[in-house]
Amino acid sequence: MMIWWIVLLAVAVIAVCIWTIRRQAAAREAASAERMKAFMEQARGIAPAKPAAGSVSASSSAPALAVVPTTQRSAPARPVDASGFAARASLLSAEQAAVYQTLKSALPECELLPHMRLQAFIQPAENLSGFAREAQQRRLADAVIDFLLCDKSLKPLAAVQCAVPPGKPAETAAFAAACVTAAGLRWLEIAPAALPERETLRARVLGASSKLRSL
Repeated sequence: MMIWWIVLLAVAVIAVCIWTIRRQAAAREAASAERMKAFMEQARGIAPAKPAAGSVSASSSAPALAVVPTTQRSAPARPVDASGFAARASLLSAEQAAVYQTLKSALPECELLPHMRLQAFIQPAENLSGFAREAQQRRLADAVIDFLLCDKSLKPLAAVQCAVPPGKPAETAAFAAACVTAAGLRWLEIAPAALPERETLRARVLGASSKLRSL
């Protein structure tokens, strides 16, 4: 009989251990599920709250409204400091204005655009790519001509440059002249102190074979 009591006691101890282990595992799973639920609600920006007893049926039939977290709301734009700037008195210098008036008088049928970067009407060759193309685009963006003559459809016809001082400006003007000529456009250098006649200017822009009309 003593042996049977020992066996029954051992079986009871094993059963109690198994029940205790399962209960602890279930408790850990429940705690993990609660933590995951709280984490998901926090990630969605919804504060965890227990629904009231009378609102269970209403919440099941009505769609839940999403609450935008405070951290995700767009912050008010900071004011941009634009102090220290002023409009130019004139877009053109006195010398450029004289050339502009001469061009408008000689070529009234053309559109005249001042201060144009080469990048606006000239692009690198199609066979260039990668760093070589980017380098050419930077050079075109750095070079500025005084005037661009276009037809009424804004198709470029000629680039006009006033007299430039020696040094870096002269090198930039030489690069611009080479690019304009290579692109099939006319390049004109006009000295403000010696403006050409209207007929001569029209011939240089439109070509010697163009029929010159009296203006």
